[in-house]
Amino acid sequence: MTRRIAFGVFGRPHGVRGEIRFHPYNADSPLIRAERRIEVGSEEPGDPNIRTFQLESVRTDHQGPVVRLGGIGDRDAAGSLNGMVWYEDRANFAPVADGEYYHYDLVGAVVMSPDGVELGRVAEVWTLPASDVLVVRGREELLVPMVEAFVSEVNVEGRIIRLREMPVAGVEGG
Repeated sequence: MTRRIAFGVFGRPHGVRGEIRFHPYNADSPLIRAERRIEVGSEEPGDPNIRTFQLESVRTDHQGPVVRLGGIGDRDAAGSLNGMVWYEDRANFAPVADGEYYHYDLVGAVVMSPDGVELGRVAEVWTLPASDVLVVRGREELLVPMVEAFVSEVNVEGRIIRLREMPVAGVEGG
């Protein structure tokens, strides 16, 4: 079974010959290379209109990657992909070492309080300068810094994250 993972988002066209900016979630990924097939769709989960393209070229300028996709030959065609998502099969990603994880492996995990009460599920993972932060949605929305002071256990296989300490405040306005 294919597990599609959002790999990055296409931006604005670059020039008039069909090149388009690409904003990868991991700019160092070896998956950003030419001569391979990629899947592109909307941000909607389970998008039934996933399209496959040949990634013909990749180059980088001062703003990041610029790509050319097969069948996209002009600015208008490239513009139609603005905001669309490049998806990769989870199996294409490099394995991680013990104690490491990809952000998307945490999305959907149950978050437990220090007392063992279910607080909600991880909806997003934000990458901030000081640490990653879990956005937990349950009865209320919580922001949990992914640091030892707050998190005692991350069980990726079991899809459970246990907290050592409760965060002080949630997010207002949800």
